[in-house]
Amino acid sequence: LTPFLSYAASVDSGVPGISAKLVTTLILRDGRQVRSGGKFYRYRNKVRFEPDGTPGLTAEIELLDFDRSALYRLIPEDRIYFESRLSPARIDKAVREGWIPPPKGWRENRIPLRDDVWEGHPARIYLQVQREPSVGKGGRARYALLWVERDSGVPLRVVYTDPQSHPVMVDFRELAEGTLDPKLFSPPPDYANLNPY
Repeated sequence: LTPFLSYAASVDSGVPGISAKLVTTLILRDGRQVRSGGKFYRYRNKVRFEPDGTPGLTAEIELLDFDRSALYRLIPEDRIYFESRLSPARIDKAVREGWIPPPKGWRENRIPLRDDVWEGHPARIYLQVQREPSVGKGGRARYALLWVERDSGVPLRVVYTDPQSHPVMVDFRELAEGTLDPKLFSPPPDYANLNPY
C-alpha cells in the first residue's frame, strides 16, 4: 500500500477503502492551468479530503458523509470542527468528479471506448453520460471521459467541461485499495464542535 494509507488499521478494526493523491487541473481560456489537490480517502459514501497546504492559511481537513448529507471541517491546529449540511452543488460536484457513485435517482450510462493503462493500472476508457434528477423528462445530460480501473471499477481519471466551458481533469494518482481506519471518517472525540446550532 502507498504512504497514503499510513492511517491504516489492522484488518480486524479496519474497513475496505481507497486512497489516492487527488490532482484537479482547471484549464482557463488563455491556456493557463490552475492545479489543486490533496490526499483523498473513501469508504463507501464517506470521503476524507486533506487539501494541500496553502502558505499563510490554517490547515483544514474535510469529512464528507454523503449518506447523511453532512460536511465536517476539521481544524487540527485548534482541535475544533464545524458541521454543516452538504449543499446540492457540493454533492453534484462530488458525483461529477468521481468522488462517489451517482446517488439513487440518477442515471448513468457508460459507453466503452477502448482499453488503456493509466499510471500502471489496467484501465478502460468510457464516454460517461449522467442524468441527474430534475423537473422534466429524464433530467439534463452531462458528458465526461472516464478512466476506470478494469478489475475494481474505481475511477482513475475524469475529464469534463465545467459550466463556464473550462476543461477540468481530475486525476486519482498513486491509487491504492486497502484497509482504512474507520476513525478517519469521523471528527475526533477530543475535538470541540463549534457549531452555533
